[in-house]
Amino acid sequence: MKVSTKRLSVLVVGASGGGYGAGIANLLETKGHVVYSMQRRPRFKQCDQNSAIPSDHWFEADLNVPAQTLGVVQKLVRQEVRLDAVIHTALESTAVEIELLNSFDLARAFQVNVIEPMMLMQYLFEFNAIKPAGRGIFFLDSRKLDFEYMGTLVSKACVQPAVTAFSQVWPSTFEHMFLVPPNEIIRGGDVLSETVLKLLTGDMTFPRLQTLTL
Repeated sequence: MKVSTKRLSVLVVGASGGGYGAGIANLLETKGHVVYSMQRRPRFKQCDQNSAIPSDHWFEADLNVPAQTLGVVQKLVRQEVRLDAVIHTALESTAVEIELLNSFDLARAFQVNVIEPMMLMQYLFEFNAIKPAGRGIFFLDSRKLDFEYMGTLVSKACVQPAVTAFSQVWPSTFEHMFLVPPNEIIRGGDVLSETVLKLLTGDMTFPRLQTLTL
């Protein structure tokens, strides 16, 4: 197995706060890779974990607002960025009592967890902002959630078939996989971030089209 020493350009989607995405972005940055962070919350509210990412590599964007997704890709194009990889960690997971669940709640979950991640990929390919031989890692959710998280349960169950369907129109050289993270975020040098780093650099075999559960 050949380990790459190349400096990678990576977009981490859903890097707000101290969650999975923030940890991954921070580790990639400290290892010398070029990280672009796409997150919903304003940067000034973030913990120090993301402070290493340059301001022009940080994009405030809410996946529930489609125009903002396209706006991020347009900014990447203006910066003449061609990504090596995209890490999809964004998650809409709002509790709503099942008796009060409505179509708006379901639509928001699908917009953030399924629709906009797919549109982001489409825009990246359309505007040539990601390399045809790049890689994509899509996070799944194996948590046993209560029914008040029905929007999350249903939408996340659709991620894998949605990616599989869209991949039919992506370049055949583009590799993607699915990753099931641990149920709890381990802060610091966590296993999840280290695993993503190894998958991108070749220190671990990239299981194309397959699911890796941590």
